[in-house]
Parts: sequence; structure tokens; C-alpha cells
Amino acid sequence: MVGKIAFKKTLHLSITLVILISCNETEIDFIETSTSVKSISKPDTTALNESVRINLIIFGSNGCANFSRFEVLQLNDTSSFKLFQKSNRNEICTRAIIEIDTVINLVLSRPGINYLKFEGEQGPLVDSVFVTD
Repeated sequence: MVGKIAFKKTLHLSITLVILISCNETEIDFIETSTSVKSISKPDTTALNESVRINLIIFGSNGCANFSRFEVLQLNDTSSFKLFQKSNRNEICTRAIIEIDTVINLVLSRPGINYLKFEGEQGPLVDSVFVTD
């Protein structure tokens, strides 16, 4: 009788472990693609080496898209940005293009005019921030 009870407990524990392992959220399959910017909002002036809040509206390629990350290439007085969106490959989403409010924080370490260049819907969007010493 003791053997049957131990077997039942072991079987129950094994089934519970299988269920927990199969629900692991790290296995979600995301699609990440670059995206373009609709609009930029930021201060005209900032202090050297202080964080600048840049508010963007970017495009999402479907109803499930979210802002993922950005890359920046600094060349002299120009920062060129590439923004990325992601969505879960396994979700059922609308096919409509959406607008996503996004905030990035940037520290500018070059005094004077600094240009910010983003890929826009119709070509590059360029804006500037004046950095004081």
C-alpha cells in the first residue's frame, strides 16, 4: 500500500513539473524589425552630459507591435538613430499599421548644436538640440 501512495505522489509531481516547464515564457518567439518615425518632440536646449528626453511616435507594422530598442551612430555633430519594433510571432494581430508612443533618453556630450536624424516615413527626419557647457 505504501508503494502505491509513493507512486501516486511521484506521478502527480511529474505531471506538475511538465506543466510548469511547458509554460515557460522565455520561449516566446518575437519578430523584430526596424521601423520609421512619424514625429519627434524634445527640448531645444540641454546641458552638457545631462539626459535629454526625446518623445517619438513610431509606426508599428501590426496591432501587436511594441517599441523594442534603438541603435545610435554618432558622427561629428550628428546622431543617426535606427529604431526597432517587435511583436510576438504566435499572437493573432490586426494587420493595421499603428502609432506607438515611445520615449528615449539620450546624453549628449558635445557642446553646441547636435543634430538628431531619424528614418521617417518619407525619408530622413532631422531635428537639433543646442547643448550648453
